[in-house]
Amino acid sequence: MRHRGTGELFVPLTLFGASPSVGRLETSRANFQPLPLPTSRLVGRKHELAEIFELLRNRRLITLIGAAGSGKTRLALEVATRFAPSRPNSARLVELAPLAEAALVPQAVAAAFGIDEEPNRALIETLQRRLLRYEGLLVLDNCEHLIEACADLVDRLLGRCRRIRILATSREALRVDGEVAWVVPPLSVPVENASMRNMARSEAVQLFVDRALQVSPGFELNANNASDVGLICRHLDGLPLAIELAACRVSVVDVKAIGKQLSDRFRFLTDGLRTAPARQRTLRAAIDWSNDLLTAAERELFYRLSVFAGTFDSHSAEAVCAGGSVPQEQVQDLIGRLLGKSLLVGVDTASGRRYRQLESIRAYALDRLTEAGELEPSRRGHAERFAELADAGFADVTEVGRSQYGWAARMLPELDNVREALGWSESADRDLHLRLATGMGRFCLNYALISEGSAWLDRALKSDVNARPLLRAQAAEVASLLSWRRDDHDGAEMLASEAVRLRRRYGNDDLVAAALGTLGFVRIGAMRLKEAEQAIIEQLAIAETLGDAALQESALYNLGLLETHRGELEDAHEHLARSLALAEAGGRDTRMIHKVLGWGQLQMRDLEGARAAIAKSIVTDLQQLNLSGLAASLDEAAELAFLERAHERAMRLKGAADAIRDSGGGTVPSMSAASRARWVARAERSLGKAARTAWLEGRQLSIEEATAYAVAPSDSALPRRGVAGERYLSRREIEVSELVAQGMTNDQIATRLRLSKRTVDAHLEHIRSKLDVRSRVEIATWLRARQEASLS
Repeated sequence: MRHRGTGELFVPLTLFGASPSVGRLETSRANFQPLPLPTSRLVGRKHELAEIFELLRNRRLITLIGAAGSGKTRLALEVATRFAPSRPNSARLVELAPLAEAALVPQAVAAAFGIDEEPNRALIETLQRRLLRYEGLLVLDNCEHLIEACADLVDRLLGRCRRIRILATSREALRVDGEVAWVVPPLSVPVENASMRNMARSEAVQLFVDRALQVSPGFELNANNASDVGLICRHLDGLPLAIELAACRVSVVDVKAIGKQLSDRFRFLTDGLRTAPARQRTLRAAIDWSNDLLTAAERELFYRLSVFAGTFDSHSAEAVCAGGSVPQEQVQDLIGRLLGKSLLVGVDTASGRRYRQLESIRAYALDRLTEAGELEPSRRGHAERFAELADAGFADVTEVGRSQYGWAARMLPELDNVREALGWSESADRDLHLRLATGMGRFCLNYALISEGSAWLDRALKSDVNARPLLRAQAAEVASLLSWRRDDHDGAEMLASEAVRLRRRYGNDDLVAAALGTLGFVRIGAMRLKEAEQAIIEQLAIAETLGDAALQESALYNLGLLETHRGELEDAHEHLARSLALAEAGGRDTRMIHKVLGWGQLQMRDLEGARAAIAKSIVTDLQQLNLSGLAASLDEAAELAFLERAHERAMRLKGAADAIRDSGGGTVPSMSAASRARWVARAERSLGKAARTAWLEGRQLSIEEATAYAVAPSDSALPRRGVAGERYLSRREIEVSELVAQGMTNDQIATRLRLSKRTVDAHLEHIRSKLDVRSRVEIATWLRARQEASLS
């Protein structure tokens, strides 16, 4: 409810069951200290205040928890001030930051209430007796450095004084029975390119403007500086202290310059108020306060975790950060402690529990890691960890283009870390960089990130011309397939031929056969069928000589693919059936075999057989996160729809396939191109203007919607676009949303994903339109809800 005439939140004590005698103490003295009056207005926090007051109705202990600079003290003071404005003695503030000794905590509480010590009685007992009937609010500010003493005092007061309520602030929970640990969130930040109206609604922007006016009365938010102010707020994670420190600089530095200097935020954000506590005068000092409270092991792990980009799991933390005072078996426990001390943020994802550091916290830890001389060893350990993950994609795989179950799902949440490792290793260790680039290239090949995979791998191959021969051969195979996906057929054949030469000279026969398979495959894509046949026949001969079932399966698949292109459909079906039997017997991937079987059955007008093959292909494409393959499966489903006279459906599925390829820079492969040549022009003539409408509808489908539509009966309607107005996002839009939720700017997202800023801007516009949201915080909220739903 609101106090009449003020518009401010007002919660009378009667709301909590208080009597008219609220706040009275059985004490002989009335030497009470009034609450300090805030000298600046509280910006935002309307919803936070309402939630805290609601909790105070039924709970007696609430601890406001948050990272350095998150505004815990200011929020607590506002709660205390508004607790009962008509009764000045109904709330007491105890500031614990100046105290160094645990024994002083009860004394500080006694002083706040004007209670004297009594002879032959412990002070805590005196407090329990004197506060027995007190029905007000006790605020304990900054408990973290005296956490045990605070927990003990709170527990004993709550155990005897049944009417008191306690609001504590700390960087970790007190862990007292009945406590509600309430995390103070950062202020809302504006989405990039937000309108002036939405920019002005952002709490972080409001705070920046309010504090800027204190030092520069003429300051105003306008069209010239709004985007720079928004950039500052996003870079600073919406942390109130950091934003206030940045705003203090507008009297001497223009806003654009402030944004540029935040890359060195700890040297720049140093002009806090002289009257503020020392720990709040600089951003570094605020985080120093948390850092100084850590044990040696906690501190060492805290610094080392800063080499992770985005999020990480506990297994990677163990692999990268163990050593010295951080035993491997204690890493998970130490992560829990850092999480409890607000130096890590927990993130629940579909792949399990993960963690991250806020960007300001991470920048601080990186600085300290550098000062300790551990930055390069930690970066190397990080890069080696993710090189091992990249290598795992080639375990027991005889053909580079074939997916391995589970590996892509493990790679997906680690893309930020792989990119970070790639960036470091490019100048530090070329062989390690080539390993990472090869694994990343293979993931990108499947996940339809063709442009990004090619960029990493092409550059790595050019810079590491003297790489270990078999490593270079493996890299060349993946690069060959990426070139094929870009329609660079000459480049693809050159790279595949290099892989064959290197493996003939340095590898075993099985490696030679695998390289020949890749060479034959890309030659088919270039429609160099005679040359492709030579490579495939040699591959099959080696496989039969070795008696290697996996190699035979691969060679028979390539032969069937070749014959399908030639129109030799009966021979193709025979060879593909043999390949399928070998794959199923060995428990290997059958996705690509079913895909080519489907193409042949479409050409033979075996529609039921094609439908079954397409459905199996789609299922495994989804299981393996193979979006490049999925686009081809959707092309097959489109031709099937056309043959069933469902022309609009066919154009929608074509649009869905095009959207997948466009998002990652891939082109239409030869089999899909041949299929489209058979039906697209005819469908467009049949539909007229409706053809483009249907195609656009298909482009708007999410992956889930497109695949469900593809396997549904031919007369099925277009899927409904989500529930209660929600529209599902594409795979790339989900990835952009995850980076937005991590607090990254559009520039940072563009760099991370190797996209143009304009492309990222477009993705965000689509996200906002589909979800009907405007702020980055709303996008993050939607993403969390989606992740929670996937875990339920």
